[in-house]
Amino acid sequence: MVAIASLPTTVTTPGRAHRAPAHRPGPGACRPALTLVPPVGSGAATSSRRSLISVLGAALLALAVVLAVGYLATTPTTSAATGLDGTHVVAEGDTMWSVAVAHAPAGEAAGYVERLVELNGGATVTPGQELLLPSR
Repeated sequence: MVAIASLPTTVTTPGRAHRAPAHRPGPGACRPALTLVPPVGSGAATSSRRSLISVLGAALLALAVVLAVGYLATTPTTSAATGLDGTHVVAEGDTMWSVAVAHAPAGEAAGYVERLVELNGGATVTPGQELLLPSR
């Protein structure tokens, strides 16, 4: 941006202004100092606006991470990852063997009983107890 300086005027009679003769500097004459003005929008207001946008962006990113972790924590896992195939509520007269025969693949009831006992902390069952079933 260039500033235009007003030319000096001389008053010779009241109410009349006359322009003084223009002074033209010769070669090697000093020119007035150039004053640089910062561009519009580079002040403290713009800096605080950028800071506010940065803080809001970081807050939104943190919120997205928290929501993603919460979603992943509540999604059901597959039986292959947990090693479980669900649960069984013990009925009157059930034994570990009868539960294993009902849920194990054909011919694998003995091994299934061992895994049932390990998962559920013992071989004793009571009606209403919820047994964890191992994957087949």
